[in-house]
Amino acid sequence: MDFKVMLKKYGWILGECLYLLLVLGYLFYIDSNYAMPTLMSGDLFKCVLLFFTAITILFGEKINKVTTYIALMIYSLYFITQQIYNRGFGQYYRFATAISLKDEVIGASSSAMELVRFSDFVPLIILTIITIVFSYVSFKFYPKQEKKFLRIGIRILIAVCLILPISSLYGSYINKIEQTKEGVDIFSIYQTDYYVYTSIPNTVQFVDKFSLLGFLIRDTESFLEQDLLGNDEIENIDNYFMNKKAPEINDLTGVFEGKSLFFIQAESLMNLGINEYLTPTLYKMMQEGIAVKNFCTPLLAASTSDTEFMINTALIPVSDGYAVSNLYLNNTYPSTLGNSFKDQGYNVYGFHNNYAEYYSRNVMFPNYGYDFFDSYRMGLENLASDSDVLEIMKWMLLEKDKFLAFWVTFNGHQPYDLESQNEDIRQYFPVVKDAYPNLEEDLVCYMAKNMDLDKALEEFMIDANNNGKLADIVFIIMGDHYAKGIAGSNPKERYVNENGLVYDIDSYYTPLIIYNSEFGKVEIEKSGTALDLYPTIMNMWNIEYDYKTTLGNDIFDKDYHGFYFGEAGIYRTDDFEYDYIEDKYTLKNGVSLEQAKEDVYNFIEKKEISKNILKLDYFSHRKESSND
Repeated sequence: MDFKVMLKKYGWILGECLYLLLVLGYLFYIDSNYAMPTLMSGDLFKCVLLFFTAITILFGEKINKVTTYIALMIYSLYFITQQIYNRGFGQYYRFATAISLKDEVIGASSSAMELVRFSDFVPLIILTIITIVFSYVSFKFYPKQEKKFLRIGIRILIAVCLILPISSLYGSYINKIEQTKEGVDIFSIYQTDYYVYTSIPNTVQFVDKFSLLGFLIRDTESFLEQDLLGNDEIENIDNYFMNKKAPEINDLTGVFEGKSLFFIQAESLMNLGINEYLTPTLYKMMQEGIAVKNFCTPLLAASTSDTEFMINTALIPVSDGYAVSNLYLNNTYPSTLGNSFKDQGYNVYGFHNNYAEYYSRNVMFPNYGYDFFDSYRMGLENLASDSDVLEIMKWMLLEKDKFLAFWVTFNGHQPYDLESQNEDIRQYFPVVKDAYPNLEEDLVCYMAKNMDLDKALEEFMIDANNNGKLADIVFIIMGDHYAKGIAGSNPKERYVNENGLVYDIDSYYTPLIIYNSEFGKVEIEKSGTALDLYPTIMNMWNIEYDYKTTLGNDIFDKDYHGFYFGEAGIYRTDDFEYDYIEDKYTLKNGVSLEQAKEDVYNFIEKKEISKNILKLDYFSHRKESSND
């Protein structure tokens, strides 16, 4: 047969082979440059190659360009967006979080765009060019195929033969993970690949072990699966609370009994934002009040709302990537900060600069016990500045004899570019630049945002003093998490002080300030986090509460060695620090490695208890049982 005739008749086969090779080459490129391959991910990547080969063959020479393009585009976008997210926030997003917090995701889109680079889109451009070229060639030059049904049958057969080995490869992958728990004692189980895979304790560690491809598959499983919990989990929770020790009386028991509490959960407030010259009110309160040096709040899946939840319930918001405030908003929470003060006859208010439905605060805050005021109920526009909100709050609070005010501020939220800020923030730009002429733009903006809050606090305290109320008010101020987009994935990259504003790793801790104008200075070097604030406040106000429905501890209890946990894999007490990702313990104060391992295990057990409390709506079940 003449070569030209053969080429015309069978040349399309060469074209399809070349197209398939380019598809597989593209997959290798994405895997090596974006999916962060590991030794554990080899079998998974083989599954991906088989899958894309199967669909490229299955759909025929003309349709496959479209189907393969769509599948590859979705596949690529996942890895590219994960890398962009990690670039800014040092973590990886989960499907449950992205879907349940879609409003926040949309609201943060302008900040996210600052992290995007042109190079991120190069693979997608290459993919589009390949698809256009081969689609044109297939429609222009491929001959009309005869024996259509036979060809369809052959394609289906080949595709099935390619897909069948996927189950075996995936089973081999899971078996390797299962084997890591064999022969491991109970205190070391959390160090195994099995624990990391099944629990996803933090996204960074998971990706380091299993790659982003492994994370895609596991997160999809987690998103789709329904956990079946029952009597065994309820019994475990019962036993845990039954063995919980009662809190001890200490030096700070009852020191603020009967006083009003103004609790300020300050958006993205880090130690970096407290400055003698730019935020003198916050600085004074930190220097003259009770300051917990090693306190820090983790950035969890639902960020601000997860911190609110820990403060108000002393439970851990473990919810497989979902926002507790959206998924478990109708649960029963018997012991909460707001309800405890309400039972003491306090006027109890919650405030936020945003609209009430955001993070389901219109339901959660009343559950916590608060009469909740969002921006609209205060007569303000959505996302009003902290100074505008506090001006309204001031006269509501100062006319009350005893109050608990829980305010979730907004100023510190990203973005940190100068152009997008309102006039309340812009007015402070010259002041920051005058004090620190060489300061980077994001830090200029960040400091200006905190200055607006600081100035509003100063005016509140002046008016409270003029009304004879200041001595009767205790301020508790803490940051809800580090500033996303400033601390980034590696704060150490910004360990510089050439601009005059000194910042190091301690600068990225979130502060805990407890201040009363008539109470003296107390400095405590103790680890702690938002989980411990409810029991700590109950102790300082000498309010009885059901400590057996909480998982936190009084920070000032001398027998409590503090605890901090972070999504990035750091566990810290007063006696040791454990880097979960590096599996490295740093011991001090004579603590043994065995004791440190036991403490970490106990916290992991506590997280599991809290997860089951939420999923089972345990306290509702307990209430029903007690009424039987």
